Amino acid sequence: MHGCSYRSTAVTEMHTDFGLLVVALAMVTALNSLNLRGTSGLPVHLHGIKVRFNLILLRYLAKFLHQNTVNHHRENIYGRCDRVPNHQIIPQFLHFTSQHPPHTKKSIPISQLSRVQRLVSEGKEKEKREQIMCHKFRERGYPEKVIQQAQQRVRYPKGKTKQTQRVPFVTQFHNNSEAIGKLLHKHWYILRNAYPTIPEFRAPPLISYRKGKTIGAHVTSTLVKTKPREAHTFWGGRSKGMYPCLSCVQCPFVLKGREFVHPQTGQQIQLRGRFTCISKFAIYVLTCPCGLIYVGETTQMVKSRISQHRCSINLGNTTLPVSKHFVDLGHTADQLKFMVLEVVPPMRRGGDTELKVKKREVWWINMLKSLYPLGLNRDYDLFLFL
Repeated sequence: MHGCSYRSTAVTEMHTDFGLLVVALAMVTALNSLNLRGTSGLPVHLHGIKVRFNLILLRYLAKFLHQNTVNHHRENIYGRCDRVPNHQIIPQFLHFTSQHPPHTKKSIPISQLSRVQRLVSEGKEKEKREQIMCHKFRERGYPEKVIQQAQQRVRYPKGKTKQTQRVPFVTQFHNNSEAIGKLLHKHWYILRNAYPTIPEFRAPPLISYRKGKTIGAHVTSTLVKTKPREAHTFWGGRSKGMYPCLSCVQCPFVLKGREFVHPQTGQQIQLRGRFTCISKFAIYVLTCPCGLIYVGETTQMVKSRISQHRCSINLGNTTLPVSKHFVDLGHTADQLKFMVLEVVPPMRRGGDTELKVKKREVWWINMLKSLYPLGLNRDYDLFLFL
């Protein structure tokens, strides 16, 4: 700092509270102790800096903080008009004749009157400041109706609607929906008395309805159906059916063909696409030498899922239905055959593709009747359709 140039100003005012006062005085003392020189080369002392403070009245941001004799704090609004003469005040608010959108001009009185309501603590002073603010808007061409509407909105704000905590009961609307709702409310006390600690059972449910399907919804569709693009090779178009990918270790266990024949019932299912070991989001069927089948689903490549089935058989895992059946009857993993029945394409309007795959799995289980004891599927989840 020795020998540095310093351009002094006449007076610098610092409005601060008592906490910053000590820091300000220490800063001035430290600067005066340095060997500062002005542009003319003469020593400069910071005797021109005035540190003013008021422990009773403090200007803080946009308001006054006033402390009276009994240590009670009062708040009042503070702005440019409080420190500039009236004849020097520049208009602060947008004139009502401007070409701004009407909602923008109507929102200005609301925001400024809300500022008065929030910052001024005493009632009489609040009314005085509100009248001053309204007078400013009248001078800027604001209609009396707009000012009165702003006053009403600030004085009587709209209360926030309390969100209900009732459990929604969603069902599709039909002719008996009203009777079902009355029956549910009538017997809801059974759940409330049986489980008093569960808060969801304290109030009856909120009956909500889904839009019922009309004849037009069954007949027409809003989706524009386009014919899927078929890939062509040198030998022509690809045929539908299940075929090995010719690049993985699961290819020898593929049931090749254009249709699936149920080993017990002889039911024939025509495949509607071309599937390989690398198909994803697929519903597949497993067959064992004794004629039982298992229907499963996977979102990964089919070859990865089949590899997991064969690995569980080789490890003798008896917790899974397929491996338990193979281990109990002495079948080997090489006797396991598989075929893809369907691949769920990506949903065009978005949605849960994995959920759609699980729903199609339930449909195929019911279609092929693969539940135990007719098949190897233990059960299926009907809650997917709720």
